Amino acid sequence: MDPSEPPKQTPQKKKSSSRAVSAKPPELEAAKTQMVRDIRGEYVGPMSVEEFLEKFVPDQTGGATPPVDLEENKMFFAGVPTTANESLGSTWDSHLGLSKDHYRKREGTGSVQEKDMYEPIKNAIQRVLLNCIVVVTANHSDSLSDAEKKWRPDVSVYRGTPEPEPSLEEAPTQLDKAELLIEIKTTKVKAFGGDSSFIVTGKPAEEARGQIALALTEQMNRQWRTFVFFVLITDPSVYLIRADRTGLIVIPLAVQPSAAEERGMDPTVQLVTDPKDIALAKEKLLPHVSTRKQGRPVFTVQVPDTTKPREVLVWGSLYDAESLTGRCTRVFAAWDREAGKVQFLKDMWRTDTQGMEKESEILRTLNSASVEHVPTLVAGDDVPGTYHRTVTQEYTKPIPDWVKSEPDALDMRTHHRLLENFIPTLLEDFKDPKQFLQVLFDGFMAHKGAYARGFLHRDVSDNNIMIDENGRGVLIDWELAIRVKDENGTPIDSKARQRYRTGTWAFMSWNLLGDKHLQKAHALPDDQQSFLWIGLYYILLSFNPVILGSPDIEDLISRYFDESHYDRKGDYFTGGSEKRSLISGGSILCHLKIPTNKPMQQWFQKVRQVFALAALEDFFLDNPEVERPTEEPKQPKLDQHDALERIFRESLDAEGWSPTREPKKDRSEGIRNPHHTGTATSKRRAAPNVDGNNGGKDQPSGSKSKRLKMSKNEEGIRERDEEGIREPEPTIPLP
Repeated sequence: MDPSEPPKQTPQKKKSSSRAVSAKPPELEAAKTQMVRDIRGEYVGPMSVEEFLEKFVPDQTGGATPPVDLEENKMFFAGVPTTANESLGSTWDSHLGLSKDHYRKREGTGSVQEKDMYEPIKNAIQRVLLNCIVVVTANHSDSLSDAEKKWRPDVSVYRGTPEPEPSLEEAPTQLDKAELLIEIKTTKVKAFGGDSSFIVTGKPAEEARGQIALALTEQMNRQWRTFVFFVLITDPSVYLIRADRTGLIVIPLAVQPSAAEERGMDPTVQLVTDPKDIALAKEKLLPHVSTRKQGRPVFTVQVPDTTKPREVLVWGSLYDAESLTGRCTRVFAAWDREAGKVQFLKDMWRTDTQGMEKESEILRTLNSASVEHVPTLVAGDDVPGTYHRTVTQEYTKPIPDWVKSEPDALDMRTHHRLLENFIPTLLEDFKDPKQFLQVLFDGFMAHKGAYARGFLHRDVSDNNIMIDENGRGVLIDWELAIRVKDENGTPIDSKARQRYRTGTWAFMSWNLLGDKHLQKAHALPDDQQSFLWIGLYYILLSFNPVILGSPDIEDLISRYFDESHYDRKGDYFTGGSEKRSLISGGSILCHLKIPTNKPMQQWFQKVRQVFALAALEDFFLDNPEVERPTEEPKQPKLDQHDALERIFRESLDAEGWSPTREPKKDRSEGIRNPHHTGTATSKRRAAPNVDGNNGGKDQPSGSKSKRLKMSKNEEGIRERDEEGIREPEPTIPLP
């Protein structure tokens, strides 16, 4: 990237990982809408069958051209009823060179429904896939999927030897075993192949693409894959879709890949069949596997390392990816036989671009420097092998002539896996108020230690500060960290490399959320300010504060942590006006009281004042014509950690801490989700996921779940689109 270029915009791209969605119709529609935003700009197509075969299907014919029966191909779907009227059906048949007497059989023209096509299509596919079992699954969800992920593919294809257990008669939909999912739509739905653009616009087309991505996300969560194939039949067209963690390649017409690895299966993960190993895994991992996931199989996973892979056993996941593309982090408790203990396994797809280091290497560096309160790396590296690098991006930079889908410039992602030495507890599960601040301080000191070794974390959030088995804090998730100083302590110009905003939307600094973020490189003060917002979030939620006017707490949380406004012209999101108001002294929260925990109140007020003084100094620097006051307060230095460290220590040493915490407040999904999702660095990516590494996308997307940060209510955006964007409420300007 040219160092003279400003960083590219990163509108928040809504990640469905940020929100758990039930299968009830309203929630299902919301999930589809959110997923449409997730994958917008990540389709590449149409790729020709010839190019697909050359790129993705190894030649097993010895160079000979296999015989093709053109007449048989023409009649492949001859027994499938169509939803087209007779005139349109006859037109299709004429294109195939079939006589009027051979056009596809009708089961009462005009009366055919989508469900009438399932069984005939299943039979047609079964005639070709002789070593597979093809099952109609449109009326059956997977019993082992989470309650909010009960997707029902129309047709599922399984390997035929042996038949899965339980039997397909008992459980037709088994997403952990399905080789191929097939979605069928009528002539009313056209997802691809538009007249002006390959990607068809409109609600039916977008819903179809959203439904596909939701099903593929769950399939890849339930299996260990580097990529996956999917078949979409939109009468009369057939599309093969190849999805990896960067995007989706669309090929009109489908072919069958051969070997398991060439179908996207991960050879470094194997299903465990030995009853003794299964029993061992379940005995050791049972405390970490939720009841709803205890019916899932046990796997052996190879964790790459500097010498040889380390094998661990995993059962049900702690967290799953909620989006089809992006980092797609999955987390497991893993039984490590070599260490004889349960460890923490993290599986993700990292952005493989210049300036982004492997998380495993960052942890090795921090561990070797004895930085406290960071995870201890047991093993980890990129997973070796051809298929552990995404390929969709190869067709977006530059864009070949055959691509008509107008994709974003996508970045390559590489499969990365690491093993850490503890199973963390969420920050929200702190035992007492003083422990909360101690854990937050531990995370702060980990940040200080890493910064002294040249690393800036760039994603400080409540979901990345965890509690270890000793009740102390650990700052985790270093995959978005960048070097800001070299080994000799010389600063590195990170702005020259920064293309996107990075961080968890709810806890990002107001500077990064504002409309000037394109000119703002992520720096140390931004990360330090995130600690203030984490503290405020939990003060509102868990410390029973006294606030002028007794405002509704849920409303305050929404205003301060979820605010986002979409700029159509720039195609990006902004927010942070309430945070700016608090920093500048114009918020009712400036003088909140915490009667039962005065040291926490002292910490909040003093830290806020540090950032208020820093903002005042920035104002005078940006406006030299404004006369400074004759007696200025001493300006804290935010280019180091000392100012906030002193406040932390004073507050922890103070008297007046309550020995018990207030009862946990029951948070609705709307509040909980936006603060526990990914990081946002992609054009159109939602607020909880701003990792700056999603091909240029960043938007709010949220979820108190799985370290996949940032989320924004998609319906809320749609309402604003209809009404016109609502500007933030006015705040008291900085002096």
